[in-house]
Amino acid sequence: MVLRRLGETYLAHGDIPAARTHLERSLAWFGGAQGTELSEALVALARSARLLGELDEASARIRDALEAARESGDRHDERRALEEQAEICRHLS
Repeated sequence: MVLRRLGETYLAHGDIPAARTHLERSLAWFGGAQGTELSEALVALARSARLLGELDEASARIRDALEAARESGDRHDERRALEEQAEICRHLS
């Protein structure tokens, strides 16, 4: 959780490469885990990829985030993932 939160902090301050590094490391800690932490990390990774213009990567991450959120039954995480998916779609068109 600490690595994800650190990554989100870097993301909020515009340091996208540092954010991505910490978010990727947070995923490594999860292994095959599911749930809220995983979906939140994936949403943040999707956002970082979108901000870097890597829309294919962003789309892949957000699909994974939606799957994790739906599997965990967390409607709040699902909403966050859908909001980010909408942002990605805006940049695709």
